[in-house]
Amino acid sequence: MKTQKEAIEEYVEITPGFLKWLYEGGKITGEVVVACALREHSNGNRDETIASLALLLSDEMERVADILASVPEEKGKEDDFWEALLYIDLSLIYERRERLHDPLGKIEDVYSDYDYPPQIAHLVRYMPSERSDSSKDIYDQWAEWLAEAGRRHGKRR
Repeated sequence: MKTQKEAIEEYVEITPGFLKWLYEGGKITGEVVVACALREHSNGNRDETIASLALLLSDEMERVADILASVPEEKGKEDDFWEALLYIDLSLIYERRERLHDPLGKIEDVYSDYDYPPQIAHLVRYMPSERSDSSKDIYDQWAEWLAEAGRRHGKRR
């Protein structure tokens, strides 16, 4: 089963601004920041901030905040970062759906946790929708939403 770090590394483009937003928002730890930066650096990303983070040792985690503080704010990107994180969370659930007792209930939890984003309201069983009440329709729409979000936020291969 993928961890959040592995999902971030696999599913979305990692930029210093995105790492800063995740870290300062309390969504990931310094260790995850460094691990993601190390993976990016190993894959050829030569961004100076990525390199600085990637080269931190385990006893230097207190420097993560200082390094990220030097990254300029990316005004107007907060919504993109937020949707990328939503994409990561819903991708993880989708990937685990066969092993979960109630994967559609997990979507409802995410819907609540993210303060009821309209982008995914159609995936919530109790929300009015144009779809039939079939869970198959919800799964199909979930896969479609992930594909579209992946085109916007996913890794460029």
